[in-house]
Amino acid sequence: MRAEHPLALRPGMTVGPWHILAPLGSGSFGIVFQVEHAGQRHALKFALRGPGSDDLNHTDARAAKELACLLQAIHPNVARVWAHGRWPDVRTGYHYVVMDFVEGATLNDWVKQARPSARRVARLFARLARTLGELHARDVFHRDLKPSNILVRAADEEPVLVDFGSADHAEALPLTESTLPPGTTQYRSPEALRFHREHHDRPDARYPFRATDDLYALGVTLHEVLTGTPAFSPSLPREVLIEHIEERLPPLPSQVNPRVPAELEAITLRLVQKRARERFPHGESLHAAFEEALRAAGPRWDEPLFPGDGPLPKGRSRNSPAPGLPPGPPSPLMERASHRESGSDTAHDGPRSPRLSSWHLVGAAVLLGLLTLLGWKRVGASHAPERHQAPVSGARPGAGDSTGEQPPWSDAGMDTREEMSTTPTTPGTPKTSAASPGAVKRALPACIAGVAAAASLHCASTTYATPVGEHPRRNEPCSPNAMRNMDKLLRKFRGTYSLPLIGTAQLDYHQDYVDGDVLVGGLRTGAISSIVRNPGAFPSGTILYGWAWVNGENAEIQWFEADVPRFGKEFASRITVCARVGDERRRTVRHAPGSTSKEPVWVRTDDYVVVDQW
Repeated sequence: MRAEHPLALRPGMTVGPWHILAPLGSGSFGIVFQVEHAGQRHALKFALRGPGSDDLNHTDARAAKELACLLQAIHPNVARVWAHGRWPDVRTGYHYVVMDFVEGATLNDWVKQARPSARRVARLFARLARTLGELHARDVFHRDLKPSNILVRAADEEPVLVDFGSADHAEALPLTESTLPPGTTQYRSPEALRFHREHHDRPDARYPFRATDDLYALGVTLHEVLTGTPAFSPSLPREVLIEHIEERLPPLPSQVNPRVPAELEAITLRLVQKRARERFPHGESLHAAFEEALRAAGPRWDEPLFPGDGPLPKGRSRNSPAPGLPPGPPSPLMERASHRESGSDTAHDGPRSPRLSSWHLVGAAVLLGLLTLLGWKRVGASHAPERHQAPVSGARPGAGDSTGEQPPWSDAGMDTREEMSTTPTTPGTPKTSAASPGAVKRALPACIAGVAAAASLHCASTTYATPVGEHPRRNEPCSPNAMRNMDKLLRKFRGTYSLPLIGTAQLDYHQDYVDGDVLVGGLRTGAISSIVRNPGAFPSGTILYGWAWVNGENAEIQWFEADVPRFGKEFASRITVCARVGDERRRTVRHAPGSTSKEPVWVRTDDYVVVDQW
């Protein structure tokens, strides 16, 4: 019997040299078999067309993208690729890839079977955090992290990431046809769902997936492992599920499962905060938090999280607010949609109207109190000054959040490369972040020595090609290196041009979309990272790194470096530039309505001008 379609394959049949042993699973876009060749077992995955799709080219493009991500994600904790091809015809057949067969269970099944302790769970998630950090350093994003895509190897309890069908990498051509990339709704970040709600009616709008999205999904997964129940129930009507993800924290893990240690709970809560800047900025900082918690772990960490052989405990109702938050009135969405069935994995999260919650402020106050009681500072928050570092092979430049005071759990040295999905690929294992606690200690002597000369500035140890001074530059020529870089970029991107060129940028790249049209927390003197929002000068998506000088109600910004997204075969690298806020005449940040000299309010989005002279 000869099969002509992957769905017709049965045990005993062959795909080239690979003998089919058993089907392992299938979905809308693929089917996976356990296969054997030369005494070795592997997993063979076919790419299939989506439901209702006759576009073979799109299917092939998805398969090629997944293969490229896997090849760039070579790592001990990622399923390794051994071969790929087409079947039954080498030119027109279905694309397949042969990977490691992992002898083990999915994460949720492992929890049910192994009944692990908090220590075993923390070790496993620390390994996942480091793995994600290394993948993100290569600009590879999984984009569909959830328990079913994490296998636990039986031999050594090592986690293995699988199913990179939704993954993305820096050099990949865009395939997403909707606002959000493929994914699973209950593991999407609040900022992704907000972006979709605000931009769903724009056909060209695409959410810029970031490392913090993957880490948020990992946090939701950790919450599920610790409690034995989803953080946000997929059985809720879709509109209600999305509302809960955007606006409500999941229950305290210790309230659902009293065996969860406080330090592990604190890490979990930080991972699922509603704003990206309040979460761990990259896998390295999360790994460090797990390691610190494990070093201080006592005997309680060795007790099973779920003792006995019965089913895992049921969680509390997901229709009620998180502990410590007042219940509030019933949601109109709940009343309208309670009879509707929740959807499954999808990239089409339905639009909703903007809304406000009456208990936001109360919830924030209660949360801060809880974090204080839990000893939040033990989870590795860095209070280093805002920092930038010029790119070095394998290292990632840090970028601080420049709006307002840092939350007590915020990493001031936030890694800007982890905040975007179009940064250049950096092969190899990442080195220690410049904003790590060790780096801060090493930088302190130099910082103290220079405090007299930089009394008005943060000691940020910047290594810009254009040094930062105590005041903005005036009437100085742009450096020859920056002029060459900008000329190459602008000729490729625009063709004929003449300086100055004016574009539009979101001044604080880290500010969430929900924050409105003004800079929340205002501006302060120090490092700032911004993102180009239209192609008036530099390409859209370009990240600008610079310095803000604030003097009373006046604020100036000059940008010295830029991460340029790849187009064609050019760029996707950091270059030196000369750009400042304003236009040919204006040099200060525009004020928003309601601004006063005593309480200045600045706009979130303003013009920037590319110049050849400061």
